[in-house]
Amino acid sequence: MERALYELNRFDNDITACYFEPQNMAAGANAGAWLGMANYDRAMFIIQGGDCKNIGDQLDAAVMQATDNAGGGVKAVAGKAITTRTSTATNQNDLWFIHVDVSELDVDGGYAFIQLVITVSATDTWYISVVCQRESRVFEPVPRTNVREVIN
Repeated sequence: MERALYELNRFDNDITACYFEPQNMAAGANAGAWLGMANYDRAMFIIQGGDCKNIGDQLDAAVMQATDNAGGGVKAVAGKAITTRTSTATNQNDLWFIHVDVSELDVDGGYAFIQLVITVSATDTWYISVVCQRESRVFEPVPRTNVREVIN
């Protein structure tokens, strides 16, 4: 007889896949979509930096916050940025992570939306893709247990 326990229907995360689809980001600021954080505790931006045009190309990234999904009252989230990264080769293939907790937003001021802005230095391009994963603080009630025992 084989016994196993399986967790049933547990999905507490929301993955916003391809926040930025893999693309050559042109020089200047490249802003993503605004993501609502009202029902989430935290978010993680996972940035993959691939090939760039030249050795010495530079990249910055910053998380912005706003009061609505149109960017009202936009301002930076303190301490949530990647300061200038300079390429040392044209095939970088680096990963950068930015973790944002809701407590770091100005929630008292009505700020409930976040956005990632990636800035590439002038005349350069950098092949970038970004995934964002938000973690929920809203859990569905589970009667007694969410584990099922299977006996074979």
